[in-house]
Amino acid sequence: SLSVAKSKVNLFKKGQVQDLEGLEESLGDLIQQARLLSHRLHPSYLEKIGLKRSIISLLDKIEKNTGIITSYDVEPSIDNLSLVKQTQVYRILQECINNTIKHADAKSIKVLITKDEGEYSFVYRDNGKGIDFSSSKNQGLGMMTIKERVSKLKGKLQLLSQPKKGFYLTIKFQ
Repeated sequence: SLSVAKSKVNLFKKGQVQDLEGLEESLGDLIQQARLLSHRLHPSYLEKIGLKRSIISLLDKIEKNTGIITSYDVEPSIDNLSLVKQTQVYRILQECINNTIKHADAKSIKVLITKDEGEYSFVYRDNGKGIDFSSSKNQGLGMMTIKERVSKLKGKLQLLSQPKKGFYLTIKFQ
């Protein structure tokens, strides 16, 4: 949409288009889209209800809408993390869930967040098909995004999976 708007301005400058009719409305729509995207990138409900309740709410919605059984045990102090870290953890969880729903054919998801001696441990597991990490097709954008988010947490990522034995992700961070 931005490219179209820019092209229209360039054509107007060259005299190939006589007016910029509709451009203001198009730019207004683009501004609204940008606002919506920015709000999605920074989930306000984390600020309002905290990470723990946001995770529980997300897992409850997944269970209700997909039939995948979810369980969790989330350390309450997770809400004391900075909003930036909370957002990274939440987005990692969303990506894991999306992968489970799309690819794993899993019946259950378990999320554990514990804290021991100042270090958090985030564990995500499903009982789906598993992933063959040696295959390049399983090193897509989702996994790359998770790795980038773990890096932003200054965390350590461990991925374990075997065909027909599910997916297991652990992240250690402070």
